[in-house]
Amino acid sequence: MAASQRILFFGGQGSRAIFSSKTSAELNQSIQQSSSVESLFKACHAAFLGEIEATKNHNTGPSWANLDDFQSPDLLISIPQKHWHNPIVQGVALCLQQLATYLQQSPSLDHIQSPPLGVIGFCSGVLPALVLASSRSISEYIEHSRQAIRLVYWIGYRAGELSRSISNTEGAWGLSVLGLEQSELSSLLTSFNISQASSKRMPGTATPSNEIRLSNRFGRSAITVVGPWGILDRFRAQCLTGRAICDPIHVHALYHGGDLGYIARDKVLLDVERREISFPSVDDLAFPIWSPQLVKFIDFETSLNTSLLHITLDSILVERDDLYTTWINLSQLMTDAGHDREIMTVGPGAHGIIHNLSKDLTLPRTTVLNMTGSGCNRIRTEKQDGFAVVGMSVNFPLGATKEEFWNTLESGLNSVEES
Repeated sequence: MAASQRILFFGGQGSRAIFSSKTSAELNQSIQQSSSVESLFKACHAAFLGEIEATKNHNTGPSWANLDDFQSPDLLISIPQKHWHNPIVQGVALCLQQLATYLQQSPSLDHIQSPPLGVIGFCSGVLPALVLASSRSISEYIEHSRQAIRLVYWIGYRAGELSRSISNTEGAWGLSVLGLEQSELSSLLTSFNISQASSKRMPGTATPSNEIRLSNRFGRSAITVVGPWGILDRFRAQCLTGRAICDPIHVHALYHGGDLGYIARDKVLLDVERREISFPSVDDLAFPIWSPQLVKFIDFETSLNTSLLHITLDSILVERDDLYTTWINLSQLMTDAGHDREIMTVGPGAHGIIHNLSKDLTLPRTTVLNMTGSGCNRIRTEKQDGFAVVGMSVNFPLGATKEEFWNTLESGLNSVEES
């Protein structure tokens, strides 16, 4: 079967839409309308409860990881606000929404009959991407989804555990920085970390516990920095005021944490073994996974020096994801193919990431389909001719007010006068 010119894209955590009433309503509608989505939801909810129970049996667990509320499946659809900052709940909710959205909009799993050019998973989005790439039937899709939810649980648990050992302060663990080149931001960050250097080290690492670092790149001058919010906010105030546009990213644990991330990753690997969580290998992939961490695609012919599980956990907990460079490589591949193309963004926040990338890199003859629980919205990515007046205060010839100036434009009048 020849690959179609389609790319599927799953975004990572950070979108406020994960807990919105609109997202909850779409998920509930999908469950009501599709027996396959209903089966998926029941299987994933049962898997989630299984890991909650295993946590209680294994140890008492921290208070923030007490999720007994979720015995009711309805709470996994409309999540109580008190759990919005919980890294376990945030990860599980996003992954479930992505998996359900794809199954709702592709009930016969179109990728089986018409394999896409590839699928991209950005940060935690790599998990639903791998479910898709390794599933050849509805039953496989549901079983792989169930295993993914189990893994997401422990990723959130261990990331949250690590974060609270570093800092007990409330707040986001990520800061988006727009408007600075990577080299300039890296230089500012290095100087800041030196000035803030602490003698405190996390066990087994040489990394100061208060160090912040560059994380993901999702545009030419769009980069995230990760670390405790108090230090991120200080960095923003001291180094970025007047230089860049900065906003907190709504993630609530340390991801892409460098040496510190290995602490969480190694514990997750033990959890996978202890809980007998299954995970696909490269041989299971029906079509390529584009890795923003490795900046290349992985398929069944790829030779890896470690397991696909290790690479996946590293891409979430340890390493940086360079979506910008991945997008450049993908753009070249799709442009060389010379056909109309579709990029399908799946789940909350995914379309916003691709929209931001499209500002820097425009793909000709490409349509972006924003796949949500309620349908697909098509958007062409080419830059359009023409212009729009979005706001002004004017005093032009034949236009003493903006209303008069607009009338001049609409009427095609020539306002050039002899002096």
